[in-house]
Amino acid sequence: YTIEVIDAHQCLYDTIIPLTQPEPLEIIYPGDTTVCEGTSASLHVPVAGGTPPYEVMWESGATDNPLSFTSPVDSAIFVVAHDANGCATEATGYYVRVLHPMFVDLGNDTMLCDGDVLYKNVFFPGAQYRWQDYSNFYDYSIRETGTYWVKSYNDCFSSTDTVEVL
Repeated sequence: YTIEVIDAHQCLYDTIIPLTQPEPLEIIYPGDTTVCEGTSASLHVPVAGGTPPYEVMWESGATDNPLSFTSPVDSAIFVVAHDANGCATEATGYYVRVLHPMFVDLGNDTMLCDGDVLYKNVFFPGAQYRWQDYSNFYDYSIRETGTYWVKSYNDCFSSTDTVEVL
């Protein structure tokens, strides 16, 4: 903006006043969060742009930053940030994945007849697998006698079972 002033002696003075606008207000989403069943996620909302100080409002009405969030299942919770001028961001979804304990059961020890195949499936959502031969699939085909074991695990829990095939 340019301001012009004429004084009492009809002298003209002018000056340029730059008005700067802050960068757009935004939430810098830190990424999805994974927690173990029974624990809380600490959801932090980094805010940039706009004019500090910032406030956040979660869909639950909470204004904590970070928010301690507990859920028994995978969830999404949305948050909006406001700056000192009342500007607001669009709602940003925070996604929380909950890892659950698993239980692996290969069944009772068994006999295998010549030419038979014993099929085992230990699928559990979100799990990884390790068999006695270091294969890592959730299903396994047993074609000969021996001791077979599998470990199913995630970042929080694990379960192991063994079956003897005669």
